Amino acid sequence: MDSIKSFFRKIKWETLVTALLAIVIGVLFIVFPENSGNIICYVAGGIFVFLGTFLMIRHLFSGSIFGSYMLIVSILLIVVGVLCLVKQDMTQNLITIIFGAFIVINGLVDLQMGVDCAKMNVKGSWTLFVMSILLVGLGISVMFGTFDFVMIYCGISLIVDGVCDIVTTLVFSSHVKKAEKTIKNYLNDIQ
Repeated sequence: MDSIKSFFRKIKWETLVTALLAIVIGVLFIVFPENSGNIICYVAGGIFVFLGTFLMIRHLFSGSIFGSYMLIVSILLIVVGVLCLVKQDMTQNLITIIFGAFIVINGLVDLQMGVDCAKMNVKGSWTLFVMSILLVGLGISVMFGTFDFVMIYCGISLIVDGVCDIVTTLVFSSHVKKAEKTIKNYLNDIQ
């Protein structure tokens, strides 16, 4: 019972931290929309180049005869990283599509959770349902918007996504606590 409780507690705090991080990044995108795209390109490019170089060095010094796919992956990561650093316009357009798709998928998952909560007659499930529909709409507008406004849309979407995740986590957390209490009462009644 304690392992299940600690598992749910861990998921709860990881989700809350991720949601708060999404809100902070969303605020930064709204406050600094012009610089956000370039910063994302520099950070992503640096990470890809570093990761590709690390994997290449690891492969070359591993002494492994097999596993040449790791060399190919490392070269691809370095190429993608250099493209992020050099071709920022292309990278920014790709980022808008990826962000939009991520937000739409997350919104659809939250929508399913909202439907599930409504089926279980959970209080406040309509809030989750409405927020997830808003999130899907924002994600679609991010995918097909111009980059000038996409960073602001991304910021709004990340804030809505973060708030939606916090609401979802708190709703499910309360149900886990109720279930735990019910199980304890049931076990006490049996004994």
